Amino acid sequence: MVFTNTSVDLISPDDPIKYVDTNAPDHQGLTLQDIIKNHAPQFLQNADLYLSRRLFNGHLQTIYTSYMQSSTKVMATNTHAAYYRRLVLNYTDGGEGTLDISVSSDEFASASKTNHTKQDLPDNVINQTKPLPENISFLTREEVKNFTNSKNAHDSSPLVLILHGLTGGSNEAYVTSLIQGFQKNGINPCVLNSRGCAFSSITTPLLYNGFWTDDVRFAVNYLKSIQPERKIYLVGISLGASVLTNYLGQEGENSKVELGIGISVPWDMILSWQHLDSSMIGRVYSKYMKNNCVELLNNNMDVLETTTNPHLKLNAETFEKTAYLRDFDNNFTAKMFGFNSAGEYYRHASCVNRLFAIRTPYVGLNSTDDPILGPYIPVEDAKLNPFVNLVTTQRGGHVGWISSNKERWFVAPIVGLIIGFHKEVATKNDVHMVVPQPSLPIKTKSAFDRLIM
Repeated sequence: MVFTNTSVDLISPDDPIKYVDTNAPDHQGLTLQDIIKNHAPQFLQNADLYLSRRLFNGHLQTIYTSYMQSSTKVMATNTHAAYYRRLVLNYTDGGEGTLDISVSSDEFASASKTNHTKQDLPDNVINQTKPLPENISFLTREEVKNFTNSKNAHDSSPLVLILHGLTGGSNEAYVTSLIQGFQKNGINPCVLNSRGCAFSSITTPLLYNGFWTDDVRFAVNYLKSIQPERKIYLVGISLGASVLTNYLGQEGENSKVELGIGISVPWDMILSWQHLDSSMIGRVYSKYMKNNCVELLNNNMDVLETTTNPHLKLNAETFEKTAYLRDFDNNFTAKMFGFNSAGEYYRHASCVNRLFAIRTPYVGLNSTDDPILGPYIPVEDAKLNPFVNLVTTQRGGHVGWISSNKERWFVAPIVGLIIGFHKEVATKNDVHMVVPQPSLPIKTKSAFDRLIM
């Protein structure tokens, strides 16, 4: 495979947070840029980026990753095989979600040798009626007990939680490539599947959106409660990056996450919609994503039809009026979550709104040739938050960055960055964060969508 060369831009704050070792009085402190330099040099300013010359623009990168590298309905791609044990989560609103915990192929094979009966499985599995692919199996009742009773295990290994993109799940190739990268370094990440995705069944007439952070909040709190010694790292892809960024902004100083990384972050959904709607090929992408969303609805229609929401119309006439992604969000997403229109949903859900409120070390990765999101990246705003670093490239498409051997360029630096941060900062009791208080963004006060002074 031949390659084309481009370069990387690293946008960092002028006055960043620092990590200082209290046992070294002369220690100037590590910045996130220092950790990137030491453990993820691929993200440094002007670092060379070699991508496939055959995939020479954002469209080809995106189409390749969407069609040729997507996992099948039955199994993850052969080049990025992943195996999971599934844990069902009971959300506080009565809904259910699924957490897929990655394991080695040997561990999965060993667990699969035992013939378990329904009595061996947790009670909440009874609601999960969709057949699972051959690389996913439910944790047994005893295994769940062992997983949740680990408070005294003092496991200090990094706990990586991955949030997938629109209508995706744990078997998407962009997820399994990350899983494989972490497993090569002794880390088994978890994947939080959105409601109704990845062969999971819903128990309430509610799905998800880019502004819906309750489920990731529940998952983080749950994992922290059962494994308090472990440090949690979040990686979000596309819509999952929107959820991640919104969540970290909402949590602010109360965040339980050590480091957040967003890939192909949809910073401004209004601008992304306008970008998609401005060209013929953009409308092709839009229709493709709409079709996936409609399939998700149909896969969960038996429960969705029980809704008492008077604004949500799940009838043939509404489906006929749904040609593009914005139509879907107008007719279904907005109405399901109490918005008047897709536009209102997009304005509220755009994670750029919460950029200034992030108080967790954060790295956002975007390509300016992203044909789904468009070129907008909040570079100037990001410079004003000491916690935020942005990595941008001129090529890469949407969740693409395909280099040699069908590999994604971003996997190695993301794995390296989390391992490096965990080693140099998170697990060192004598290292503490120094926040440049005068440089923190102003907290804008608002209520009922009105500015108050």
